Amino acid sequence: MGRRGNARFCPFVGRRIHRTSTLFVATYRDERLPLNHPVRLALGELTGDHVIRMRLPPLSAAAVGGLAGRAHSTARTCMS
Repeated sequence: MGRRGNARFCPFVGRRIHRTSTLFVATYRDERLPLNHPVRLALGELTGDHVIRMRLPPLSAAAVGGLAGRAHSTARTCMS
């Protein structure tokens, strides 16, 4: 889905999700998005008690390497 699709989809889901027992997770790298980016603006429209925002630190190179190694190992196991 392109940026415009994401920008429309997030508020659409956000307005309706509180009526369901559904978890919706959206992620983005805030250091790479300008303040006027459509996705950032759309996520800013999500408000209410059902919205939880979490700021996560970036993964270290070692953490990424560990995750990639485990994924590679799992893929080899599944393909055997």
